[in-house]
Amino acid sequence: MSLSKLTPCKTDTSESGKSDKTQQTSPEQLQFISIQIERGAQADQTTSPINIGTIKRRLTQDEPLLLGRHLERHLDNYHINFKSKVVSRQHARVWTNSDMQVFIQDCGSSTGTFVNGVRLSESGKESNPFQLHDNDMVRLGSNYRGGLQDLFRCVTMQICLNRRPKYDIHNMQECCICLNPIAPNQALFVSACRHVFHYKCVRRMLIQSDRFKCPLCRAKSDLNGSDDDF
Repeated sequence: MSLSKLTPCKTDTSESGKSDKTQQTSPEQLQFISIQIERGAQADQTTSPINIGTIKRRLTQDEPLLLGRHLERHLDNYHINFKSKVVSRQHARVWTNSDMQVFIQDCGSSTGTFVNGVRLSESGKESNPFQLHDNDMVRLGSNYRGGLQDLFRCVTMQICLNRRPKYDIHNMQECCICLNPIAPNQALFVSACRHVFHYKCVRRMLIQSDRFKCPLCRAKSDLNGSDDDF
């Protein structure tokens, strides 16, 4: 089944339809969706899902993002591969439509694709498209043999879509660590999660590691990451 048949069409192109989106970024202005995949919660009470770290991609209308088992020939930006035998080679696909809505579809996997705990289709059957939202939990497969080895663990992911800044740094009044005021001409550090600190308060953490773990929300970010990654 082609993506053109799965992607919902834009139905309202009138001027009245556009007037309802005065405070939103229009699809014509937004050319891509920023998607960040992070390790999700435990699949059950006894084992943890495979550790996938943080994965960032840009979703466009031209290319879907394909999720599946690790294959050497699929090492590119349009494939996300997992070294787990409970994940099918072509497990699921994620894409965006002209309205910048994000969808996921199971490609007929044997172990299933789950969104917020709900399985999208039966084993071996391609599912209908399912719209994804920010903070949705996606699971590929189920643990096998108790999930005692990484090869037999499922993949659980938290989906983050076009995350907006949590704080306006121009209106910040105090450092999140020392709680002292933020004033003009001070050296500041703004984390990827948009928490703001005096640079002197986090300097030791920045020097010790290439990965920064926010003291407030525990979000991890790569200090060497490219600005184009997200």
